[in-house]
Amino acid sequence: MTPPTGFRRAVTALIALCLLPTWEPVRASDHADPLDLNALNPPKDGEPRITDLHVYLDKDQNPALPEAKNLIVSICVFPSMARLEEVPKDQVDAQKQNLVMVGTQLSAMSGGDPAAPKYKHTQPRPLNLKSYRYNIFMDLNAQLGFSSVADRERYGATILQPDDISSEVELEFTLNNDGSLDPANFRLTGLPSGRPVVNAPYRDKEINVRTGVFDDPFIFPRFFRTNIIGIVVSIPLDRFAPQQRNFLVWATTTKDGKQIDHVGRSQRTQLPRFDGLNFLPPSKHVADINRRHNNPTILEDFNRTFFSPLFARRPYDAMPDVLIFSRSQPTRFPNGRVLSDDVAALTAMAGDTQLWEASYTDDNRYPRVTMNDGEYRINPATGAPQRNPQGQLEQFSLKPFSNEFPYFASPWLVGEKPEYARPRLARPNLTNNTWRIFWLVEVVGLVVLGALLFFLVRSRVLRGFIALVVLYTLWKLGGVYAVNDPMMPMQASSKLCRLIGGGGVLGALVLGIFYALGWRHGIKRPPADAALPDSNQDLTLHDRQFTRSTFAEVKKQLFDPALRDGASQQPYYHTWGGPNEKPLPVYSITAGRLVTSLLAASRRTLRTRAVMRWGDDHKGFRRLLHPNGIILSGEWKINDAPPGTNYTGYFKPGSRALALARYSTTAKETHAGKWRSLALVANLYPTTDPNDAAAYPTASLITQEDLGGTTTYSIREAVLTNSPPVTPWRRGAGIFSFIITALKLLRADKQPLERQLYEISEFTTGAPVSNPSCPRFIKLTTAKGTVEVGGEGVDFRDEILAIMYDRGDATPKRPLVFDVAVSDVGERSNITQRVHGQKWTTIGTLTFTEAVASYNGDYVFHVPHPRWRDDRNDPKSVAREDLR
Repeated sequence: MTPPTGFRRAVTALIALCLLPTWEPVRASDHADPLDLNALNPPKDGEPRITDLHVYLDKDQNPALPEAKNLIVSICVFPSMARLEEVPKDQVDAQKQNLVMVGTQLSAMSGGDPAAPKYKHTQPRPLNLKSYRYNIFMDLNAQLGFSSVADRERYGATILQPDDISSEVELEFTLNNDGSLDPANFRLTGLPSGRPVVNAPYRDKEINVRTGVFDDPFIFPRFFRTNIIGIVVSIPLDRFAPQQRNFLVWATTTKDGKQIDHVGRSQRTQLPRFDGLNFLPPSKHVADINRRHNNPTILEDFNRTFFSPLFARRPYDAMPDVLIFSRSQPTRFPNGRVLSDDVAALTAMAGDTQLWEASYTDDNRYPRVTMNDGEYRINPATGAPQRNPQGQLEQFSLKPFSNEFPYFASPWLVGEKPEYARPRLARPNLTNNTWRIFWLVEVVGLVVLGALLFFLVRSRVLRGFIALVVLYTLWKLGGVYAVNDPMMPMQASSKLCRLIGGGGVLGALVLGIFYALGWRHGIKRPPADAALPDSNQDLTLHDRQFTRSTFAEVKKQLFDPALRDGASQQPYYHTWGGPNEKPLPVYSITAGRLVTSLLAASRRTLRTRAVMRWGDDHKGFRRLLHPNGIILSGEWKINDAPPGTNYTGYFKPGSRALALARYSTTAKETHAGKWRSLALVANLYPTTDPNDAAAYPTASLITQEDLGGTTTYSIREAVLTNSPPVTPWRRGAGIFSFIITALKLLRADKQPLERQLYEISEFTTGAPVSNPSCPRFIKLTTAKGTVEVGGEGVDFRDEILAIMYDRGDATPKRPLVFDVAVSDVGERSNITQRVHGQKWTTIGTLTFTEAVASYNGDYVFHVPHPRWRDDRNDPKSVAREDLR
């Protein structure tokens, strides 16, 4: 029975809310990034993430040159770096680990003037530049179009084949922690490198590289009077082909072999809707932008719907994030980018206005300053800003750019002009009273619902878990009660995330209460006998020594009325359906028993061939996962085989074998219409004579429904396979037992979700099968014509007995037949754990003619589990060495 779609939607919504605090941070290509929506992990300044990318010609920065001779490419990292402080000569050795390379002068560290002053950084913690690798890439063969005015103004040109972008030139840098660069840590591919000049006096006609601390060149008030680490490269134009006019340029940051940042056109990946581009090569950018629009994930769809100003796609978005530079056009952003380009204004003209607005909110002056570290000139006579003849306010730069390589301005030092005091705006936030009302509602709800569920459940493990979850949530909600702090810009988002988390816990408690109430007021069954065995689940001497058994003897122990109820003080029944017969007993499992015993039991089932496990006291063993079942006796028969297969053993057409099976359910729920997982396991005997006195080894067959449970109303609806799907959320509060089971089974064998069939294909009474071959999947379903009995609330054991017997009559009347289908193809998905793509072929039947519910069936009968093989047809490929 399919659960209502409303429930699925509720679960999906709850998952989405729980994911809100885990949004990935957006790392990007400009100083205001990363825009991080994770309120519990606010952005930090002073990290070596990549920021600006500039591409221009030397003549663009120095118009006095007769012609352009060099292409200049630069990137900036470590935004908002603190000012430098000069180190007295007698303290240089003591401050060695804090010294930094000043990019505008060649100090003794780079072989320059030994008398040059040394500077140290004033960051609160050591610099960590060596852990990062920076790469600049150039595509020299990209096809550009200039006919679209819109693309030309937004991006510099139209990239005609964005999926074909690839780098022909690559520059790689690994900086030292002081900002310097060893020549050995600079690599250039794709161009004649000659003899690169690294942090040494400039040499004409050579590739020159300069690194170190500079003034931050970004024209934006928030970063005025701050420093950055810069990398500037000058490449002679004659290193490129004479006809080379167009360049696509981008840069990346890599840490531990993983790309974590990308820079191209200014501001692009700073925007939340482009966050995914930071981790992709430009050739995949357009495809990813289109995918997020046409086929978004649940979270992406949620974001673009409810946070459309941040995440909704614009009509002009489908362009890779690269900086286009064409020598056939004037150098002005977005065609390249010179140091003096006011990108906040230029990107706003193209449609992205975030930086433009922020440049006003970060500065009290109007109109905004458009020069690096800009100031308005003050008229000394009036004390007011001075205007030029055109009436415009006159500006000047405190740190003007240089017209000589490396072009950046010198860094800011301690004691220079005071740091820029930008206005502090009040962050939007609810009042303390409003936050505390929300806090009180959730706290009361958690205490009341947590206490109710605590007393409803019976498991000590569950009670402890509920207490821990409630106490932890109450502790986290303490941050909601805290007084608002204007110095914490992310406090409102943090409080909201905590409330959302508390709401998720409240929802989980409500669901738990519904499940617990269902347990309390379900169908009443007589309690299990308190004298039932609670034996050790470990491998015993009998388990190790057992190798063969006779079908007749085992069947007798299970079916003979004088033997089948063994150590039980109360037989299940004398004649099923007879007068005065009691309901069949229902046994339960507990999470505590699974924790203490399941691993030992799982290991034992993989190491023994025993089919009857009596134990030292001859009472058998308590089952941990399938305590309630019914024994079936019948015949395995194969009539056909899928085309193109060559199955061996008892999968060959014409094969017949006797079978003793147990049909059971997980946990204690046995009734139709309730959440349960039906299973059928069997021992096959290589004989067709029920009275055969010979002892044989058996072959195991293990099948089950969805491991998370279903609500089938009859065994006729059940689909049993050796590789069942897994839907754990169907377990309700039983999900904790499910998790414990999964962890224990994973420790016992490599693949607990699939039981291989090779024992049947290698089954023989003669010489071993030389080239065994078996199907990967098997499916059992009841055959057409099976008697229709059952219905909601009927115990599956009563249903099976009603199919095969008449009430009050111990003589079997009808067989219970399962169709046997196989498939060699199919793949299990990683997330939903469902097997897809199976092609089933019916090859035979499993026909049962007798059935009994008995003590020995529930406590003594045992089906060994096959050990997982990496190749199911290779006996030498058992995955775990200790099982070989």
